[in-house]
Amino acid sequence: MSEQNTNAAQNAGTEIVYKMNTPRGAVAGLNGIVATAITLRDDDMTLFMSPKRLNKLPEIRYSDIASVEMKKGFSWFYAALIILAVIGAVVYSVIGTDPGVSIAFSVVVVLLSLWLGRLKKIKISLKNSASTTVICPARGDTDKLFNDIKSRANRA
Repeated sequence: MSEQNTNAAQNAGTEIVYKMNTPRGAVAGLNGIVATAITLRDDDMTLFMSPKRLNKLPEIRYSDIASVEMKKGFSWFYAALIILAVIGAVVYSVIGTDPGVSIAFSVVVVLLSLWLGRLKKIKISLKNSASTTVICPARGDTDKLFNDIKSRANRA
């Protein structure tokens, strides 16, 4: 029994876990948040995404990875919020009594939406032409995750 505990402790030391949530509306047709947990081990990586329909490849061996790419994206929810803020500012400036307030409010909403709606997509393509995309927020450990996956795939 103590041998199993020792092996579990040794394996736990070699795992790196990344947990992140995307901005609202990162996936078309889904208004919620995508929660992702990625566990990097010595030989393979495990992906868990919620909702489950996005979890196409739950386990990937580094030796099977053909390429790893990262693209920038933007949440459709925040894009719609920006459009509504601009339309609201224009309409209120025409019919309102104090157009400066509506324009200032819209500028704040647009700037916050531009910052909060940014996201990055890490596409992992396998040698058998299967692929999966991990959607991550633009801030945080996304670049570190991308570099970890890429370096482990190049070593395998």
